Amino acid sequence: LALGMLMRLHLNEKNWPKAEQAGRELLTLGYSLVANYPNLFRTPTERNSETIWAVSCDAGADGNPLQGNFNPWSYYCLPNDYKGIRTGGGWGPRVGVFTPTWTFYDSFDAADKRRTLMVDSYKDGARNRANMRGPVLVKYPDEDSPQYQGNDLVILRYADVLLMLAEAINNQAGPTAEAVDLINQVRKRAGIANLPVADAATKDAFNTAVLRERSWELYFEGLRKMDLVRHGKWESALKAAGKIPGPSPYFPVPQYVLDLNEGLEQTPGY
Repeated sequence: LALGMLMRLHLNEKNWPKAEQAGRELLTLGYSLVANYPNLFRTPTERNSETIWAVSCDAGADGNPLQGNFNPWSYYCLPNDYKGIRTGGGWGPRVGVFTPTWTFYDSFDAADKRRTLMVDSYKDGARNRANMRGPVLVKYPDEDSPQYQGNDLVILRYADVLLMLAEAINNQAGPTAEAVDLINQVRKRAGIANLPVADAATKDAFNTAVLRERSWELYFEGLRKMDLVRHGKWESALKAAGKIPGPSPYFPVPQYVLDLNEGLEQTPGY
């Protein structure tokens, strides 16, 4: 976990040699990709060879004192007419509060196993693209019988390490055969072909491919914003979504922190 967080830090600071060093050390620790991608997010198989660290959740917890470690994601992700194990559905009408876009769904190869965790229709087809603003996200499936889910929330896993290492290598030596192989390991598990040759033609092309692969592999795992910021794509992504970018991709420093730390500067723009 410490090496993985250090790798993320170095990557976001564009210290490519240090990121590579941490990544190569992680490769020696015995982790490996699991064969079945959906199993990473299911309660029965949440302890596996790929997950380096996850937030432990208890299906018997309900969020009350001493029972805060519950997973409520199905309520946010399932539409209110999408029947789950515990309830008649989630909180959003016809689609969950959180949903991918159809553009993102369509960006996947049709054979990509990772896309199966997004449902494009339900209720025997009565709910479909014509009346859903996006597919239903079932990455953490609703399979537990108590009120909340027991699926642990993944924070760091081996596939992320492989993709980070590929990025670190590329930004030093370009798209080497090793960097391409790291991505292809992830793509092979997803059931799709190796990276197209054109995507490894230049350093810039490979960086674009890495960012795209990270979106397919790691969606809904809390990493997309930092990835877009690192690649200089955060502002353009906001504009493409119809949002107005703020003064900075970073959060402001809370005033009480500034008051307690003389000399600490506010984030530019705030």
